[in-house]
Amino acid sequence: MKSLLSHTVVLAMCFSSGALVAQEKQRATSNPFESKLQVAKNIYVENQAQFSNWTGAKVNIGGYAPEAFSRTRVGTIDFAPGKKLHLDAVQNLVHVPSFYELVEPKSEKIVGKFPNYDISDVRWFFPGNGIAYLNQKHLNMCGPQYTRKFVLQAGAVTEVRQPLYFVDAETDVLSAVTLYESANGGKAVANLPPATRVQVVGVLPGKDDYWTMAYLVKTPLGLTGWHTSKPNQVDGELSIYMCN
Repeated sequence: MKSLLSHTVVLAMCFSSGALVAQEKQRATSNPFESKLQVAKNIYVENQAQFSNWTGAKVNIGGYAPEAFSRTRVGTIDFAPGKKLHLDAVQNLVHVPSFYELVEPKSEKIVGKFPNYDISDVRWFFPGNGIAYLNQKHLNMCGPQYTRKFVLQAGAVTEVRQPLYFVDAETDVLSAVTLYESANGGKAVANLPPATRVQVVGVLPGKDDYWTMAYLVKTPLGLTGWHTSKPNQVDGELSIYMCN
């Protein structure tokens, strides 16, 4: 009976672990635009008339090294009433990052440039009202997607600042982590030992350098606090940004 009980517990743990992995995979690949109309790979709009595929000549590579980058004009978007923009995908053939660019049709002026981990990881939604939504992997994290909002103002497509980039990803504590009351430090909220499984609720916009990124973390007990990746792992490490 004892052996059977132990076997049942092991099976339950394996099932739970497998379910957790599947859940994380679903979170990482979930598409916030899936209810919208898809008109090209990873491009979504409100209606078909907003988008036309590019059928013109091959587009000049621009200021990129031709041995390291390729440029493809995906199509033309009705970005706002009476305002069309080309959407170009600039693939880095050697390393990261790659880029998407929004380009003025007549002048070929770049009005928006968007670095990304890989072209295939990016999803766009264009409502046609002068706003664009971009869902992509974070360049300094291992897999999680997050969504950004951009608006056309004064001839440029600029980001609308959010208080937090929502991530909703589980990760492991690699070395003891201290969580603080604010992204800039302050009083300690919690101390987490290695191997603790935590949830990264989101990351603070504006701190995009690897050594300054601030993560809002939820502990297994339901507490929240801020963790900042620092040189020499002063406040510990999370696996979510240790990708290699």
